[in-house]
Amino acid sequence: MEDIWKELAPRKRRRRRKRKGVPRGENVPPEVSELLGEANMFFAFEELDKARERLLEAIRLCPAQPDAYHTLGLIYEEDGAPAKALEFYIIAAHLTPRDPDQWRHLAELSRTHNKQTQAIYCLNRALKTRVSPELLWEKQQLLVETGQPKKAVETLVLLLRKLSPDEQGKRTEACKELARLHHQLGQTALAVATLEDWHAARNAGPAGQSGLEERDLEALNILAECLVREGRAARCLALVSEVRAALGDAEEPIDLSVKSLAPPTDLTPLPAGPLPGTASVA
Repeated sequence: MEDIWKELAPRKRRRRRKRKGVPRGENVPPEVSELLGEANMFFAFEELDKARERLLEAIRLCPAQPDAYHTLGLIYEEDGAPAKALEFYIIAAHLTPRDPDQWRHLAELSRTHNKQTQAIYCLNRALKTRVSPELLWEKQQLLVETGQPKKAVETLVLLLRKLSPDEQGKRTEACKELARLHHQLGQTALAVATLEDWHAARNAGPAGQSGLEERDLEALNILAECLVREGRAARCLALVSEVRAALGDAEEPIDLSVKSLAPPTDLTPLPAGPLPGTASVA
């Protein structure tokens, strides 16, 4: 494995003669193609040792051939060695780096084996090719898990820029998570601003005419909590009144009911503490 990594390691750009026997892409020598074919046949018939032998010989002849590494990964996975399989999958991915789905799959596998840092690396490689809200959401989750809330905030801000106006559900979840992280970092005013902007945009769009869903009520409850912590009693009570008007005869969430009981003079800033939890993007 060390020899393989040395062969694939990035080098400084310099003019050099093309080396024989280390082709990339489709230029695979016939003997290597034959070895790969035999390996696939042995793998299909569950003769794993013979398949592994052919693949290692193919790698010796052609170290930059991704199919050999990927098939070795499948063999080790079949053989009950998922960590070893993951190593070979990652080598194969480096040889076909512009496949975001492959990198995302490797991030999921890395996360399954509690390799969060490696999972973040894989998602970053995927994001170099395709920036999508789904990849950004998974990245921010991993950043939170690894104790990097500031980077998670940056990722969520980028995520919100990538969401289209009609993706209201995902926007709600992202704003809830962003507000929670702002509060965790002692930036409750930014948490309030995030949710106030979300609330105004929601009311101005089609979602404002369709009633309040559970995730909307969760976001409004977090906003009310942040307003209490900021000592903004009048705005908190006004928000509770808005929610009641929107709900009509529907049952009001108990958390919001509690916030409406205290008179404005009794609502003073609260010490920092955990906010209500948030759900994952649907």
